[in-house]
Amino acid sequence: MISMCSIDLLYSRTLVKAEVHLPNYTINGHDSAMGYYLADGIYPFWVAFVKTISCPQGLEARNFAAAQESARKDVERAFGVLQARFAIICGLARFWDRETLQDIMKACIIMHNMIIEDERGKSLPLMT
Repeated sequence: MISMCSIDLLYSRTLVKAEVHLPNYTINGHDSAMGYYLADGIYPFWVAFVKTISCPQGLEARNFAAAQESARKDVERAFGVLQARFAIICGLARFWDRETLQDIMKACIIMHNMIIEDERGKSLPLMT
């Protein structure tokens, strides 16, 4: 199941209301208090995109890189599940306002969770 709570917080606070908790951290020796998005190599080199450490040195750096990559992959998988199930998510988002996008995502998450609950315990037919 996709957690409505965590995704709801993401959309309602950061995208719709622009309420962001500004963390303090250091990347490559530069202090920052700006929010960021976990990204992989296909994204441009913008300050808002933080990519995984390509060659982590030491146990702490390896653990951090693994945790960061795991979180990014979880978000990608959850969004991929929703995209596969609901065609409206695959379309261009720039034509809708933020409130409409929030409503679309909430509705898709709720419907996804309802489908999962309905299918729980049912076995799939065998393919022959």
